[in-house]
Amino acid sequence: MASYNNQLKILFEDSPYRDILNGVALSSNVNENNLDFYKPCKGWLKVFEQLECELKLLEKFKNRHLLMVIDFDEKFESRYDMFFTKVHPQYQNRVFILGG
Repeated sequence: MASYNNQLKILFEDSPYRDILNGVALSSNVNENNLDFYKPCKGWLKVFEQLECELKLLEKFKNRHLLMVIDFDEKFESRYDMFFTKVHPQYQNRVFILGG
């Protein structure tokens, strides 16, 4: 069974973000084995839906972290508020949101 030792799971909204993440994974300063991202969730709301599944793994694997990459679409406050509603305070130092 995988230990998720120092692993960063990245949930991202759409394909342009995957291109950025592929560039990050290729950096000589990054251990690509510690990054976990595969395909886009296809929408910011689906990123939040996937987040709910991933939060269960945070309970089990203490070295696992999550990064959500979404478009805020000029609705920063409502999406940021949703983030804090979904992420329990005990995980807020292990779950991050990034967007534009």
